[in-house]
Amino acid sequence: MKRNQMPRQKSLVGPDIQNPFVHKMHFTFLDKLQVVLMSITIAPIRLILVILLLLMVWPIVTLAVAFRSEEDKTKPLSGWRTLACEGLSSLYALIEFSQPVLVKREDPNSRVNTIKEIQRRGQSGGQWPQIIIFPEGTCTNRTCLISFKQGAFYPGVPVQPVCVKYPNRLDTITWTWEGPGAFTQLWLTLCQFYTRIEIEYLPVYTPSEEEKADPKLFANNVRTLMAESLKCPVTDHTYDDCRLMTTAQKLKLPAHAGLVEFEKLHSKLGVNFDKMQDLLVKFKDIKGAVWRKGSANITFEEFSRYLLLPKSDALQQVFDLYDRDGSGTIDFREYVIGLSLISEPANNDETIQLAFQLFDTENKGHITPEELQHILTGAFNISDTDAERLFEEVDVTGDGKITIDEFKTYAEKKPEYAKVFITYQELKQQQEQQPLGRKECFSSDHSGEFDQWSMQGSSELATFHQRRKSSEGL
Repeated sequence: MKRNQMPRQKSLVGPDIQNPFVHKMHFTFLDKLQVVLMSITIAPIRLILVILLLLMVWPIVTLAVAFRSEEDKTKPLSGWRTLACEGLSSLYALIEFSQPVLVKREDPNSRVNTIKEIQRRGQSGGQWPQIIIFPEGTCTNRTCLISFKQGAFYPGVPVQPVCVKYPNRLDTITWTWEGPGAFTQLWLTLCQFYTRIEIEYLPVYTPSEEEKADPKLFANNVRTLMAESLKCPVTDHTYDDCRLMTTAQKLKLPAHAGLVEFEKLHSKLGVNFDKMQDLLVKFKDIKGAVWRKGSANITFEEFSRYLLLPKSDALQQVFDLYDRDGSGTIDFREYVIGLSLISEPANNDETIQLAFQLFDTENKGHITPEELQHILTGAFNISDTDAERLFEEVDVTGDGKITIDEFKTYAEKKPEYAKVFITYQELKQQQEQQPLGRKECFSSDHSGEFDQWSMQGSSELATFHQRRKSSEGL
């Protein structure tokens, strides 16, 4: 049965470009023939000439950067050193001569030092030449502009946006995370008769006082301007999405499973990178060992199997809340959003305590296997085998009883349960409010215990009902 799709907040709607880190090339027969012919004729000559040119430049550049003190290395090259390399800097492939600002992206301290160095150079009053910065911070397939890193915008000085286009029929320039490697692209480029490039210098962008105080705003406004010139959309993907793609591959998932628009989810949901990695591992556990090629989405059956609960209306409704696009499956991005906005808010101490009291019918301070099975059979018609397996998972000490601490720990591990139970309460209450002739009968003889919890938790349910309305809109 097709479910009605929930209304969603536009700020968390998926991006226009789902994967800016994949590049697929399609060769015609003539393209392949051209590569073969050029590979045995022109391309080797071009490669030899490039190597010879670099070898000629090498000693000149080496001389230009030699014999400098540590203090000199913090200053721009000047005098005879720049004259020695006049006209050759564009050919220089060595890092030191270009005096780059190096950064180790995984190291927070390195990023802080990089920002300070960019600020120092940008505010040097013209002592340093213009700094060339590629603000996306990683390679994409050029179908969109991803999030701009803020380092270039911290100095609060005017910037010169430059847009580069490669209007070639066969794209041998793009090198990104999924697709042909760097050397393959280099060779394919050498095998082209010619390669066209268009460089457009946009007007110098002078930041407002508000933008000077907010580098993120400054970066976003410049990105919008460049996107309009390039006639392409923008997304909130970052280099961290590439790291998550790598994690997904290590987990034997398709690389694109890790794409979530990290910057957007981090800013709106507060989920940091380490937690995102942990959630990706959990997502893989729900998915299981088998996934269809090209897809790593969770189905309703897999969601049910992970929670050891049979299919039910309550479980279906929770699944539908996660399934933001109404596709009938849950991708990793939807899972992160659903967990953050739906399950975790429901999984509060009061809900956990009420649920524990439901199972601990005699207020002993622990739950027995019989009590767990009795309630779950009544509420969800769970099988004896699944009830026994669930008890063993919660009872980590193996002493034959579940304490409140074990119950809470398991609830934190699988917060989906809290939302399922609350949804069951709501469906039960809706059923009780229907005219007597229209009520549907529950097949179990044990639902009375669950009704008792519904009465005890009525105030909690009223409070959570407001949270539910908010989360469904997100």
